[in-house]
Amino acid sequence: MKKYLLLGALAISSLTMANEVQSIGIATTFSNSIYRAKDQIRPLPLVNLSYDRFFINGGTVGIKAYEEDGFSWSVIGEPLGGYFEGWSISNSDMDKGYNIKDRKSQLMGGLSMDFDFTEDTVGNINYIWGEHGSKGEINLSKIIYINDRVAILPTLSFKYYDKEFLNYYVGVSQEEAIRSPQINKSYSTSDSFSAGANIAIETNITEQLVVNTFVGVEYFDDKISDSPIVRSNNQVYGGIGIRYSF
Repeated sequence: MKKYLLLGALAISSLTMANEVQSIGIATTFSNSIYRAKDQIRPLPLVNLSYDRFFINGGTVGIKAYEEDGFSWSVIGEPLGGYFEGWSISNSDMDKGYNIKDRKSQLMGGLSMDFDFTEDTVGNINYIWGEHGSKGEINLSKIIYINDRVAILPTLSFKYYDKEFLNYYVGVSQEEAIRSPQINKSYSTSDSFSAGANIAIETNITEQLVVNTFVGVEYFDDKISDSPIVRSNNQVYGGIGIRYSF
């Protein structure tokens, strides 16, 4: 059996694969919204393609600038920054009485560093910037092989958001507060963070076909959860997907 490595880090994070295996697939994620809004069902690309130094991992594209055994760093881009993590939201999906402008995904880019602690424990540090602020992430993942067909992959993650990013997504302008019966004041905040954990299970149906199932939770700092358009201090998610390797 080919060995697959799945790096969770879903906080939106996204799922990424390694070990030089080319694969394509799709997952569906289910989560409560960050906002006072409908629960979210979103697609998640399970893509791991590379050619020379260029690669696509999930919703991230990049170019490896330096690589050696157990360590590499890359220049990366996220064409839909914020979307897969649930930060983008349409006003039409908000609960009644919350009349806000759409919070859109954004093109973001920056740097990423991958490192191996052991053969089955890996980490990633990345930081990206966009039109509406910046964010960074540190995550640590481990792969546990149950047998030749099943692997369990727990991941811990820590994310940082600058104030520009948060004030775009969870800040509330005076204009929005005036026209929203459920909001009694504007809101702005400073830099903040979140912490999360998730676990994924990979099951090989055949040598090339793999089913992914995953669940996770992300906890937000009070500076995020205190926003009048944010429902709670956590987001719980789960999903299932399938991918084909070649």
